[in-house]
Amino acid sequence: MKKAVHRISIKGICASAAVFLLAAAVMLCVLRPGVTGTAVRKANELLDPNRNDNWAYAMGKILCIGDSLTEGAYFGAGMDGAAIEQNYPYYLGRMLNTEVVNAGVGGYSASDWYIEKAGDYDYTDYDTVIIWLGTNNGLTDTLDTDVDPFGGYNDFAETETGYYCRIIETVKDANPDARIVLMNIFATKGDVKTTNETINKIAAKYDLHVIDTKSLSMDKNTDLHAGMKNPHFGKGGNIAAARLIIRDMGNYFAERPLRCEYGVSTA
Repeated sequence: MKKAVHRISIKGICASAAVFLLAAAVMLCVLRPGVTGTAVRKANELLDPNRNDNWAYAMGKILCIGDSLTEGAYFGAGMDGAAIEQNYPYYLGRMLNTEVVNAGVGGYSASDWYIEKAGDYDYTDYDTVIIWLGTNNGLTDTLDTDVDPFGGYNDFAETETGYYCRIIETVKDANPDARIVLMNIFATKGDVKTTNETINKIAAKYDLHVIDTKSLSMDKNTDLHAGMKNPHFGKGGNIAAARLIIRDMGNYFAERPLRCEYGVSTA
């Protein structure tokens, strides 16, 4: 009987050695102090508790107030602004595995939404209310004359800024426990800078969080807008908007765990 001869493959040895050296190099990059390579950055990101998007689960059931950016107006493939199902509230609900109600109406300003839609919702049903308004007509820096002098929100001035604050007051009046989140704008028929400064002042007045949307703008990424010079999103833009909200709110709650203690319900 012939003895089996075990042939050692030079190619096999080389391949194994290459794999070993590659693994060693990666470990060296990760463990070596002072190294700022991609591997280290990724490792640090994974260890950063503020990156944990699971904190956004604290948002609970969500109502999304807005205009066509919320409703899902689509200008690609001959849609001519018709709303699509795959809007940002749709993806937000899918990503968080929670119920999200889309209260966006194309073309609406803050005044339109308050006058036409504010009475249509039971705000006690929601843990979080997102307000993304201002693209149509913008806001004016007039809190000191339109809102601050008045004791009741029904007396606020009939301006976009006054109506924006009426929406907030209406939600708070019905459900003081609701988390209200504001989103600033990247485009408007008014003035972007003034509108965003006013949103920040409103947020300070009511102690609310503002999500910065400039990363979603046409200047930053045309592909998010179905490749067109149009502020409305394609499906990719709606996914990006949902991811932005989750990342931002995840960081917000991770840095302020006590802010999670709202919307508590019995089992």
